Amino acid sequence: MDAELRGYLEGWVKSRDWYDSAKDNMTMDEMIQEELREGDIIFEEVVFSRRWWDEAFVVVSIGFLEIGFIDGRTTGDDSAEDKGFEFDMDSICWAEAYTKQIIGWRPKK
Repeated sequence: MDAELRGYLEGWVKSRDWYDSAKDNMTMDEMIQEELREGDIIFEEVVFSRRWWDEAFVVVSIGFLEIGFIDGRTTGDDSAEDKGFEFDMDSICWAEAYTKQIIGWRPKK
């Protein structure tokens, strides 16, 4: 993650009402992860599938800015971390929208 984005996210986390109660129990990286995972998801797309989890590129809106990151997804009761996924802070990035054409398939009649 670039320095400008990290500074923005650290400022955002410190402005949250839960920051003072969490700062003694969590690292800044953990608080950033928590805030991203609790953000309003505006886009999600699986980019890689593993045996136990999928890796998805997720875009959330944080303070009117779109921020993307890779997160783990499972379909079972266990979390992706329980299955071996490790959050990569370097995956956090500014996100931008783009237009994509999708061709679907259906049964031929």
